[in-house]
Amino acid sequence: MNKPQSLKTLDQVVSLRAREQERINLELARQQAQLERYRRNVQRLENLCEQSGASGAMPIALSANCADYKQAVMDLAYAQREEAGRHETELVTTRQALHAAMRRHGAVDQALQRRLQGWTAEQAVRAQKTQDELATQVWWRGRT
Repeated sequence: MNKPQSLKTLDQVVSLRAREQERINLELARQQAQLERYRRNVQRLENLCEQSGASGAMPIALSANCADYKQAVMDLAYAQREEAGRHETELVTTRQALHAAMRRHGAVDQALQRRLQGWTAEQAVRAQKTQDELATQVWWRGRT
């Protein structure tokens, strides 16, 4: 027998919640990859700064140029750290949204499962009644 419309609708809601959860999960993965890129960039910039050597051991013009380079690299590393911090905050928010979506999906899925079990039990009772009625009719026909 076909499912009632309420079960079909609830099934659609469950699939929508699952898609929402998948979408948020993909966004979380994208944000984690971006955060990892920021961290690698900061590491590379720190390495560049260390590899440029001591600027005080060079002639004055070269020393000033090296110091400006180091300052620019450190400023860039600082900006990347700040951006990574903002990204971490977004990541926390996205994780919270994912957990909320998972809870919503789980709640709707549980409701669907309970209704499906009730509907299945109802169908089994109806089928049993039909079988009982047929058996009674056969028994009555056999007596006459």
